[in-house]
Amino acid sequence: MCSKKILTFIFIGLLLVSFFSLPFIFLFNKKLAYYAYKEVTYGTIINHLCGKEKDQEKISIRVLNFLHDNLFTPPSTTAVDKDVYNDLIRGIAWCDQKAWALGTFLGRLGIDNRMVMTKNPEGVSNHTISESFINGKWTFFDPYWGIVIYNNYGELVSYKDICNKPSLFYLSPKMSMIKNIDYYSYKKIKEHYTENIFYNNPSEPTIWDNPVKKKDLKRLVITKILDFYIYLFGNKFSFFFQDIYLHFLLNTNEHNLTYLKARNYDLYERYELAIDAYNKFINNYPEDSDIENALLFSGILFNKVKSPNSSINILQLLLERFPNTKWKAIAYYYLGYNYELLKNYNLAEDYYWRTINTYKSYPSYIEFGIKAKETDVIERLSNLLNKPN
Repeated sequence: MCSKKILTFIFIGLLLVSFFSLPFIFLFNKKLAYYAYKEVTYGTIINHLCGKEKDQEKISIRVLNFLHDNLFTPPSTTAVDKDVYNDLIRGIAWCDQKAWALGTFLGRLGIDNRMVMTKNPEGVSNHTISESFINGKWTFFDPYWGIVIYNNYGELVSYKDICNKPSLFYLSPKMSMIKNIDYYSYKKIKEHYTENIFYNNPSEPTIWDNPVKKKDLKRLVITKILDFYIYLFGNKFSFFFQDIYLHFLLNTNEHNLTYLKARNYDLYERYELAIDAYNKFINNYPEDSDIENALLFSGILFNKVKSPNSSINILQLLLERFPNTKWKAIAYYYLGYNYELLKNYNLAEDYYWRTINTYKSYPSYIEFGIKAKETDVIERLSNLLNKPN
């Protein structure tokens, strides 16, 4: 009888050890470890963004806003087509990469999504957007701009709906704000988009299916297993998995490791650890090639945690050390945002205008449409100018 109890305890113990060890088995193979860590990263971000939310429209907009807030398109940067995780670490992505990222996240949530590479009348693709299948129809999402468009009934519209009625685009709330703040930009953007992207009888776009559909069975099984552990244990599992990956499997030199830790902690919302790693990198490796990026992302993080004075100091240091930095417009935007938090509205307005004028100075301004933060700065500036005295 006693031996049966012992065997039962041993069996249960082995089951528990197997259960808690299962997700970490993937870390013993280098390629699988990278894939598993990516999937845990995506799952953790989704968990933070969506929690128990079930409404597909709300979920899609939350993911759209996250991508818009964390992926930028500074001038003179090269697109690196690797994966969404790499884009998030770099903080850089073009319109097609942002659309792919949206499909990657929404596909994980069971929301069908596709990447739509629009074409101008000559058949040239100038812009890529996303469509999600919500409430029985394909609906337009643009993670590059960070916008969705509704019809007069408050329903999400499709890309074809906008082509059939371009006024849905150029009379949309964000375009109306641009018109009120800077009519020149509004006119140029309206002309470019209605002539090249949203126009009647458009060239048939190139459509790519949801990236989750392209996964093989092995990777789908790994993703489901990891999602199950995130569902059960939340951040406790995600953070432990991240710690093991960063400390034992991220094979790089010390200074790059410090910077990559900062970026990864930032994505997982482990903000204290991220701030410490950014500070260590900035103080110990001031001549490193990633120092501009570290200053920018550190400044943004201080803005996220509502420490505007610290954010201002970091961003001013970025602009002093690198007056022609590719991040100039983004730095100006966050300086304006910080001064708005401090209720110094004159300086906030000044930096918002600097953001807009910096964007307008780029040679590719109209060709690429509204840059990553310009719709945001227009919105913040509009709210600021309409504040009661």
